[in-house]
Amino acid sequence: MSLDTPRDEPEYGAAFSLSGGDRQTLTKDMIVAAIRRRFPHYSRKIVREVVEMSFEEIMIALVADGSAKLHGFGKFVVLEKSERAGRNPRTGAKLSIAAHKVVAFKASPNLSAMINASRNSPWPGSACIGEAVSDCVRKRHASPIAEQPWNDSL
Repeated sequence: MSLDTPRDEPEYGAAFSLSGGDRQTLTKDMIVAAIRRRFPHYSRKIVREVVEMSFEEIMIALVADGSAKLHGFGKFVVLEKSERAGRNPRTGAKLSIAAHKVVAFKASPNLSAMINASRNSPWPGSACIGEAVSDCVRKRHASPIAEQPWNDSL
């Protein structure tokens, strides 16, 4: 079968399986499948390449600049951890943990709002299923000013 030939895509809810409380980790394949459902005229090969390139660009920005900001999603930042004392949990032996870098993530206000809105839902992550993120956040956190027809800033 050609990569350009559409075939059955796995059905993923909003990236997580919500039936029976079983949660799945979001994978690149799930992202590709979601994009293909919304844009079926693009081949799987092209969509996968765009997803891979997106992650590569984030990695390049982290290595080169130490941060990558995705508006409406969050910011990845490289932090430097200093050397510290530690111990082997199996043997209890003391050891030194060398200085190293780690990647931290800070969620945007939109993402934080969605996560907090889903806390009262019986299924985590289900508060905005089937809605565009911006529409979901607007509805759940609307202010009288935001509801004015002249306010297009949101």
